[in-house]
Amino acid sequence: MLQALREQRRLVAGAGVFACGILLLTKLDYIVNSTFYGYGLKFSMDWYWQYSVVYFVLLQCFAVGSFLLARRRELLILAEAFVLSGTQDLVYFGVWNGGVFPPGQWNWTPYYWMFGSWTTAHQVALSVSSLVVAPSIVAILRMRAVKGKKPARRRRRQKAAGRRQ
Repeated sequence: MLQALREQRRLVAGAGVFACGILLLTKLDYIVNSTFYGYGLKFSMDWYWQYSVVYFVLLQCFAVGSFLLARRRELLILAEAFVLSGTQDLVYFGVWNGGVFPPGQWNWTPYYWMFGSWTTAHQVALSVSSLVVAPSIVAILRMRAVKGKKPARRRRRQKAAGRRQ
């Protein structure tokens, strides 16, 4: 009972670390992409690539950190689905940009460079599908883990029965 409570607390703490990390990084992204442009920042691929790499590495640090804190691979799977699908961009626009999403192409995303077109509708579809598939994978992994385990009482009974014979 106490062990289950500890695991639950670790899971909540890990999820909290990841959620706080996403909020902090998307706020930083908003400051760079909104406030700094107001002060005359000019876009350049030179600084943008460096910024993007650091941003992605920090996202990964929060995902892996939440996993290490919670010690649950399920949380890592969900965090990676969130990060790799680019769902943090929806958080950026939904939370920090007042719910105003760009009407045109999302040309800053790797998906735009891969497919030649990427819009809010594409991003929502990818985010929703990845956040549906990831929990499904988690559920399948849990079912496989439970299927392979016998309850402790049944194992003890089988051992006791084996000793009596």
